[in-house]
Amino acid sequence: MQRRKNYLVKATYQFKYAALMVFSILFVVAVVGWNLYYEAGSIILEKTRTGDVVDLVTKYNQMLVRSLPMILLAVIIVSVFISHEVAGPLMHLENGMIRIAEGDLTQKVELRKGDEFKEIAQRFNSMLDDLKGKMLSDREHLQRIIFKLEDMKTKIGQGVASKEEIDALVTELKTLGTGFKL
Repeated sequence: MQRRKNYLVKATYQFKYAALMVFSILFVVAVVGWNLYYEAGSIILEKTRTGDVVDLVTKYNQMLVRSLPMILLAVIIVSVFISHEVAGPLMHLENGMIRIAEGDLTQKVELRKGDEFKEIAQRFNSMLDDLKGKMLSDREHLQRIIFKLEDMKTKIGQGVASKEEIDALVTELKTLGTGFKL
């Protein structure tokens, strides 16, 4: 499977996931940053004269204000890439479910090597194979019943069909679809 070029494959989900990551990271950064700022300020106050402290704190604050947008941008970019690793496979699984709901049992969900949810995709494909097997079995069973019904139609036309043969076909028809819990 080839590499995706669009990193916003499931935008709504990705934005929620990215926002959660951004706010989580920013919370940790804010707590750690405040602690470092407070501790550094305390040490600076102890070691320097008052006039020098004001200059130092002003320069330190300016440095923080200048670097904050770059840090925020970096966190957002990393969040989009990380959320892409989750949203891409989810999109493939969702598309597979849509195809099955539309009646297409021919395409499996293919994920790239190392994608998240690889095990879920394998189980999904296994479920699809089982479903396809049951459907094919029922289809073959139905073809046999149709053949018998065609034969029965001929016998009825000739007046040689028995009630037992008709009852046997009705019983056989009732077994179709019993492999599914509905």
